Formats: sequence, C-alpha cells, structure tokens
Amino acid sequence: KSKKHAMHDPQKEFGSTARDTVPSWIRDEVVVDKGDGFMGDGKAGIHEPDDVPEHFKLVMQAQEEWRDYDVYARISMLYGVCSFLYAVTYYAVGYAIVELRGFWAMWSLPMVFMGAQMLIMRLDILKTGQHRLPNVEFLGHLAPYFAVIACTLEYRYFYSESSVALAYGFALLAQFAQFAMCLRWLDLAWPDEQKPDMPEEPGRQWWPGSFQVPSAFTKHLWFITPPKKLDPAVSP
Repeated sequence: KSKKHAMHDPQKEFGSTARDTVPSWIRDEVVVDKGDGFMGDGKAGIHEPDDVPEHFKLVMQAQEEWRDYDVYARISMLYGVCSFLYAVTYYAVGYAIVELRGFWAMWSLPMVFMGAQMLIMRLDILKTGQHRLPNVEFLGHLAPYFAVIACTLEYRYFYSESSVALAYGFALLAQFAQFAMCLRWLDLAWPDEQKPDMPEEPGRQWWPGSFQVPSAFTKHLWFITPPKKLDPAVSP
C-alpha cells in the first residue's frame, strides 16, 4: 500500500510535485509564481498570500491592447446597424413617393425601421454617467419624418412658393436631426475619465478603473480581465 503524501502549504514551502488534489504541473506553476522563480532562504515570506500569479499580470497587460479593439467593435456594430436602418428608411421613402406615389406607404415605413433602431439602442446602451447631450437621440429618430413631410409638401397639383419654402425648411430640419444624432453617438462613445475599481464579484464583468471605456456601453463589454488579488477562499 503506497504511502500517502503529506499536505503542505505552497505559500510557505517548496514541497515535491506530489499533491493529490491537482496535477503536478499546476502545483509547480503555483510554487514558481509564489516564489518569484527563486527558492529563497525560508526566513521571510515567499509571497503575499492573496497576490496573483505572474500570468495573471501578463493577461492584464495584454488586455490593455485588446480593450480598445473590443470597445471599438461594440460601438461600430451598433452604429453600423443604426446607419443601415437610416439608409433603408430613406430609400423606402424615396421609392414610395417617386415610383409609387404612395403617401400611406411613405408615412408608415419610417415607423417600422425607426422603431427597430430605437429598440436596438435601448438594448445596447445605458444612460449612465455624465453626457453632454442626453436624450438627443429622440430627435434623430424623427429625422426621416421631417424628410417625409418635405416630400409630401413637394408633390402637389399647383405650384406654391410657400410650400416650396416649407419643403426646404423640413429638408434642412431632417439634416439637422441627422447631425444631432451623430453628435449624440459621439457623446455616447466618449470614454469616461478614470474611476475607482469596480467591485470584484464572481461571474460578473470586471476591469480596473484605469481602463477608460464609455459608460454607455459597459453592459455589453466583457473583458477577460484577471483580478488584482486572489480570493482567500479559492486561493491555491
């Protein structure tokens, strides 16, 4: 009958790689990380009990470069879909009034696409943090309807200078609403200033306060960021 190996504390001593609870390569890595790669004389503590291994710190440094890509990809996906919905809306409005002379279709189609745009933005962004243009996106959602009003005034049986002037006014208002929406998108994508570290909770997203990310998109940012310190309850 084989002799059972005595349990030892890898935080304080360098035992053999015969620990029964984990593979030997895991314990070797823990021993090297806790001892910083050196045996030491045993008089002083080898490492802080809750300090993370070296590869945790390397992953944190790698996330500094990955962070910008992740945030940019999330912002680009949202704004790309919203821009596509704008393009489809204006195309449908132009086709309905120019080709079909369908005023009912022209007035009803923007409601479908702008409603989808509104719901997508509500799902992807959080209205938290300090923003310079709060709720301006509602003006952007109405931009196609200003164009619809201009098209409606443009098509009439008799020429009217006042109708032409109103049509130009609503067309310019549609462009202004589009510009306001672009400014609102910039406002939402603007990174926040450095904040205190987020509380570390198991299964929840976390990144250090030094990561300057836009607060409106924090709901869908899942960085694989290791903690700064190990939980004493799960520390090897």
